Parts: sequence; C-alpha cells; structure tokens
Amino acid sequence: MFSVDINPFFSIVVPVYNKEPHIKRSIASVLNQSFTDYELLIINDVSTDESLKEINKFNDNSMRVLSRSVPGPGGYAARNLGIREAKASWIAFLDADDEWYPDHLLNTKAAIDKFTNAGLISAGWESIDGSI
Repeated sequence: MFSVDINPFFSIVVPVYNKEPHIKRSIASVLNQSFTDYELLIINDVSTDESLKEINKFNDNSMRVLSRSVPGPGGYAARNLGIREAKASWIAFLDADDEWYPDHLLNTKAAIDKFTNAGLISAGWESIDGSI
C-alpha cells in the first residue's frame, strides 16, 4: 500500500522512456537523499525496453509508478501527468538518466527557506564524463 505524507514538501517527477541502463541509478539517487520529505512519481512513458522491470525492483513507500498509454515526445506529457498527480507544493524534475547528489533536496529546501518569495528554484549541473 502506498503511504506518503499527505502533504510532502517535494513531489519529484521522473519521466521514463527507454532508460533501462540508467533508471536504477536515478531512482537510487532520490531514495538516498538526506532530506526525505518527498514523494517520488515515476512516470512510465510507454517504454519498450526493460525500464519498468528495473523500476519495479524498488519497493519504497515514497514511490508511486504511473503509466501512460501513448508516449509524449520529449517527455512533456509524462511531466504534466506527474504535476497533476503531485501532492506537494514544490515539484522537482529529474530526468531518468540523471542523478542527484545526496544533499540536493536539502540544499534546495534551504534555498526555498532563504528566498521565501521565490516561485522557482534552479540548480546547476555537472558533466561526469565530460561529454557536455
């Protein structure tokens, strides 16, 4: 049974389309966050690989898996489904082939607390393999 706080601080939306090699790392980076007041919404965007099999290996109460019947180009439709299903006021997007450092949400929460009038918080990125 799904049991996330009624009003988590963050709703994390991860659209997934054919990301089998990466999704385990991405989900693990969320589940290993030092700040844990969140729900994790994984949106299966009609993957044709084994992404859903990898997703289903996780059993965490903070996680919900939603599925679409028709893939949306670029993942926007999957993100919109996640937004509609979100229980939190703050929505965080994570691509299925990316990952977060363990204090990402903690640092984001600190920025929200510091800049109380902000409606959007953004973070930088780092290329690990140097390809970008």
